[in-house]
Amino acid sequence: MKSDFKELLLQQASKVIVEHIAKRVISSPELFNDIYNLTFDKDKKIAWRSLWVCNKISESHPSFFADRYDELINRAMNAEDPSIMRLTLNIILHLQQPPNINVPFLDFCIENMTALDKTSACQAVCMKLAYKMCRYNQPELLYEIKTYIENMDEAYYNAAAICTKNAILKNINKNR
Repeated sequence: MKSDFKELLLQQASKVIVEHIAKRVISSPELFNDIYNLTFDKDKKIAWRSLWVCNKISESHPSFFADRYDELINRAMNAEDPSIMRLTLNIILHLQQPPNINVPFLDFCIENMTALDKTSACQAVCMKLAYKMCRYNQPELLYEIKTYIENMDEAYYNAAAICTKNAILKNINKNR
């Protein structure tokens, strides 16, 4: 089966192909390891396209990734490719937060939500993750997250990061 997925992913990447593979894996969970293992392929195209499929799967079936939470965190924190980082972070975002915060990962998210060398998509998902971790696990840290986000100079960020910033601030202020 893995080679079948790999052949599909070698074709022109499209939402249709990604959704087709995701639906196939969801309907046959025994195929999950095949697509997940492809996320480590040496061909970056195969790796990120497989992660795209995994991201689609995580949207509706986050339980497929439950035993890989720490692995995904380590992968995101060590990713050199921005697409692989973003997709891995998005998968983590869909997962239920464990009862204890992974402090190095929270620090990573705080650092990268304002890092000008990161893509706006990475900045936005890092903001969402930092907010989610604090909201559900450490509400006393929400003020710290709020301070970081409020101090982001909008002149340096694009609309996606600014929109995420404003939405999170609105939620923090609403839930006070």
